[in-house]
Amino acid sequence: MCGIAVLFNSSGIHENDKKLLENMSERIKHRGPDGKGFFYTANLGMAHRRLSIMDISEHGSQPMSYLDRYTIVYNGEIYNYIEIRRSLENKGYCFQSNTDTEVLLAAYDYYGAECLKLLNGMWAFALFDKETNHLLVSRDRFGVKPLYYFKKEHYFLLASEIKAILCDPSIERKTNNEIVSDYLTDGLLDHTNHTFFQGIERFPSGTYLSIDLNHLQVWEFKEYYKANFTQITSSKINQIELAKRFRRLFDDSVEKRLRADVNVGSCLSGGLDSSAIVTAVYNIYKKKEKEQHTFSFCPSDKRISEKSYMDDVLLNKNINSHIIDDKKIAITRDFETLIDIQDEPFGSMSIYASYLVYKCAGGVLPV
Repeated sequence: MCGIAVLFNSSGIHENDKKLLENMSERIKHRGPDGKGFFYTANLGMAHRRLSIMDISEHGSQPMSYLDRYTIVYNGEIYNYIEIRRSLENKGYCFQSNTDTEVLLAAYDYYGAECLKLLNGMWAFALFDKETNHLLVSRDRFGVKPLYYFKKEHYFLLASEIKAILCDPSIERKTNNEIVSDYLTDGLLDHTNHTFFQGIERFPSGTYLSIDLNHLQVWEFKEYYKANFTQITSSKINQIELAKRFRRLFDDSVEKRLRADVNVGSCLSGGLDSSAIVTAVYNIYKKKEKEQHTFSFCPSDKRISEKSYMDDVLLNKNINSHIIDDKKIAITRDFETLIDIQDEPFGSMSIYASYLVYKCAGGVLPV
């Protein structure tokens, strides 16, 4: 993952604004330990924290500029960037890096906001067009990558995490009582775009926003994607053909998600989804003779442990399995860190198990 932060002030970027953006970047440095960068215009500031996955050279550093016109801060991965790049090269585009970031910039130059419909991936980005003085902001179809914003009449902030926005001392720390009530009475989370903090909103998934920085009018989120379940469920294709189609799509999806210039690992819980993914990765990596790693949390209570299912998946496979058991739990030690990472209340302590798994994975692999 990477981290992004954006600040706009219609009265101009002053030293205190630059300091705020630097503080926002520092607050989310855990999202990108491999580098940081800043970009400023008269009224706009953008910051990026980098976790190197594609083209780990300096060519992949951000904020990234393109054609002396566009500048982007981007968190995510475009899985079909190779196919999009080939198409753009056939149209005459040239590239200086092997990053999906540069492909995204070129795609926007050619297609405009329509490029979002071509992207297969997960993302949150802000793209500045110097020629039109517009800022395009977008989030992926299902909101995998986080993005939050705070807006006043002539000022706004965007960031990958709420804690970065709260670096602004002028923002009052007030709870959103309606969201708190929904959580305490019904256990609801992420059911709206409101957060637990008054004034801080979640950027809607599957949408984009084109902001005219000359005239900060009412923001109009435009939807570029909406799942059409009616068409899918009313399909007359027979079950065998559906199963074959699903298998092809699934294998293709897994293979595209393995595109990286660093080693990639997988979580394994013993459930159907992670078991299928790990097996698909194994079949792909076996042909390429690449090393595979899995990461799992296994409680000692056999009533809730899925270790036997994990063992079935790993049987007769040359996979490096990393197990985290509940003997390593130290909730009193980790509690404040967990709260800080999450920013908002969560639904169960399964979040803590996930935290331990990802912490272990981070010590072995970057992704």
